[in-house]
Amino acid sequence: MGLHILKIAVKISIYQNQWQKNQKAAVFTKDNDELFNSFKDIDKKENTILENKGGTNEKFANEIISKATINVLESNLAVFDCFKKYQLSPYVMFTDSIEIQYRSKLSDSVLSNKGLGIALTNNPETYKVYMANKTESGEEIILAMNNFIDLNKANMKKWYQESLTTKYKEEAQYCPF
Repeated sequence: MGLHILKIAVKISIYQNQWQKNQKAAVFTKDNDELFNSFKDIDKKENTILENKGGTNEKFANEIISKATINVLESNLAVFDCFKKYQLSPYVMFTDSIEIQYRSKLSDSVLSNKGLGIALTNNPETYKVYMANKTESGEEIILAMNNFIDLNKANMKKWYQESLTTKYKEEAQYCPF
């Protein structure tokens, strides 16, 4: 769900101004709000970390988890279905804070946003950005985007909040257990 700017990309691309901070965060069900108050509460043998296969979430979990079991599923949507199916189970996922903000605000959500406030190690801030090739037309696009963002900073925050309450169509994925 994010763009990580690599050195080679910097040489061939230009980027729009940063405006929306993002980090990895823990997500779990509302029923488990009292169970998880710190990272120490998450990384216990009796808990299970559910992650999607091959993404930055799985890599992040493998870097910071030493005691809890990590169970890798096919997709984020399968993980979210497991949360819905097993609301009382001590399951946690690490994913982008932006995704947690969105999924926890859905009207039918079983997810808590409390994990956004739990400190995690080795968790740098990233930003969602647009990029374009370092060409005259690419530069024009980025300059226009920067101008739009600068002129609409107040609206950007409002639009972002509105986007968090919009239901988007997703292909159904199911918990495999």
